[in-house]
Amino acid sequence: MKKFIKLSLEFIVNSNFWIAIATVCFYQLSLLQINESIQLNNTSIFLFFSTLFVYNFFRILSPKEDCKNWYSKNYSYTKALSFLSFIGMLVGFYFIDKTFLYIIVIASLLSFLYASPFIKIGEKGFNLRKYWFLKSIIVAFVWVLLTSVLPLLEFNINNNKILLFSLEKFLFILGITIPYDIKDLKEDKYVKLNTFALKFGVKTTKTISNYILTIALILALFIHSAYYLQTIFIYLLAIFLNYKLNENNSEFWYTFFIDGTIILYFLLVFYFN
Repeated sequence: MKKFIKLSLEFIVNSNFWIAIATVCFYQLSLLQINESIQLNNTSIFLFFSTLFVYNFFRILSPKEDCKNWYSKNYSYTKALSFLSFIGMLVGFYFIDKTFLYIIVIASLLSFLYASPFIKIGEKGFNLRKYWFLKSIIVAFVWVLLTSVLPLLEFNINNNKILLFSLEKFLFILGITIPYDIKDLKEDKYVKLNTFALKFGVKTTKTISNYILTIALILALFIHSAYYLQTIFIYLLAIFLNYKLNENNSEFWYTFFIDGTIILYFLLVFYFN
């Protein structure tokens, strides 16, 4: 039974279903926090399948020798899942409100530029993740555009709330994304990719992340007065997980627990709503 649970969790995490679920949860969290009920709508479908497609597609584009063990063994499955999620993304996109198409275009362009192997400047490939100060910021910005700004606009929330609400969400995602540089420390050093962890060291990187999370927590308590306990718990959990990180933690540990804080955040707010 334990082996079955372990294999099931590895499948959900490594196939990127976990991060796709987290994306939808963050979108639903935004709806709950602006006093709307959860919406299993076309936007949710689009976000789920587009996340699943993007994460798996960039895995396909990576050379097989650069892939982790799970992806090397399941390369064909990853390609099939990428194709099916692309179809699901197109279906979701067809039915969503095109009024907010510009947000999706901006997010898609940034996602493409983030890790695309197709653009070259001279002899070298170009993508935004090569710039240490942009790598985590781009990820957080794309998340916030699709899971916070988009639902706020969908439900006609005033501009002042959009700014503060989105800033809190941006800082939260940024605070749990920067530590991923620690996970990739050895690999990034080998390929000479500059990151927070390589530039400032592991300890300073964790400190920076936790300062960002602390600022986000203060902002969240100011904005979400109805969810004090849930908000404090999630932010302290994220800070604790950051504190315990090191370069020897497995990729599964990072993805399951750190990304899992997003899912848990939604579940707590939903349950006590």
